[in-house]
Amino acid sequence: MLEGAQRILQRPPREQPILVLEFWPYGLDRVDGFSRLIRCLEGFGSLRNLRAKNWQAAPALQASDLIALREELLSDEATGGLLHADLLCIP
Repeated sequence: MLEGAQRILQRPPREQPILVLEFWPYGLDRVDGFSRLIRCLEGFGSLRNLRAKNWQAAPALQASDLIALREELLSDEATGGLLHADLLCIP
């Protein structure tokens, strides 16, 4: 997904689509994709965790927030670290 989406994500902000993507740290780690995802998402003006309570009013996520969210999802003992979150990415 990341390589195929590069052309779309590199468009000027007014031409970028709004994206909803599944943020699944376990899967990203298996393909060494976390750092690539962070680089792809840097151009978005607003990232929101749709899994968070009251996500509409929460501040936009920064790269450091994604790192913390990654650790939170991976450390969930009930699921063995297999949780995911959906991210709303707005240019």
